[in-house]
Amino acid sequence: MGNRGRSERPIGYWLKRADEAITQSVNEALGGLGLTRVNWQALALVRRSGVATSQQLHREMRDLVGAAELDAILVSLEALGWLSRRPDPEGSAALQLTEAGTRVHADALEIQAK
Repeated sequence: MGNRGRSERPIGYWLKRADEAITQSVNEALGGLGLTRVNWQALALVRRSGVATSQQLHREMRDLVGAAELDAILVSLEALGWLSRRPDPEGSAALQLTEAGTRVHADALEIQAK
């Protein structure tokens, strides 16, 4: 396909390609820390909130990842010792960064800034 055909593609096509390129770049940059773009975004949301419920994370990340995948990511971040979980009065899990999670967040933030 020539350049003319490429320029006629709908904007959604180009947005999808840009999102894929961002994801690949972030995954490569943060891979050494054991993070992906979605893991990083979950950690960053918890850090920003101080304490975040799983319901809040599901709402804020619903356009990026499905509920089952996000639950698996949160369990994996907890297993790595980066998140701690406690019951929340609303029946959801309240999540916060551990000391190790705070360190990996800081390391990832430094990489992201570059």
